[in-house]
Amino acid sequence: TSINSLPVTREATPARIAATYFMAGDLARLNGSGASSPFCAASTAAPNKFATATLLEWAHNAYQKYSDFLGFPELPPFTVLFRSNPMISKSGTELPDALMVAANNDIDLSEMQQILSHEMVHVYLHSLEGASWFQEGLAVMYENRAPFALGFTSPDTYLKAVNNTMLTYY
Repeated sequence: TSINSLPVTREATPARIAATYFMAGDLARLNGSGASSPFCAASTAAPNKFATATLLEWAHNAYQKYSDFLGFPELPPFTVLFRSNPMISKSGTELPDALMVAANNDIDLSEMQQILSHEMVHVYLHSLEGASWFQEGLAVMYENRAPFALGFTSPDTYLKAVNNTMLTYY
């Protein structure tokens, strides 16, 4: 099977195709994600410390809550892709309406949620990219702040994450 981040309602210009993710293979997909939904999530990641379905469902819930938290009047098109990469701890990147996260198979669910949160903020701020020198700083701030404000994490988890960020900057 395959998935891509081209929204059905948009024209597929060469520039838009160049800014699109494609994934094919034995995909684990979120039930209900597909052409009729603005949200799609899939993974080719190898078995991990947590169930792939848990991460895909968390991504869908975060997408719905982040869209509301950031003031979107309706749910925007959004594609989330996960894959394994044994050569790294974790990494992610965003393009219009989509993100991709790669990680090794030893990563904890909380670390995957943090990188996912970070990349989600980038996707939502993508339209600011040309004028936003502070976009990375906003993503770092909201990778922990948004999950806490939305009830995804406890005060202790949030405080630990903020302290880790400050230690990194220090």
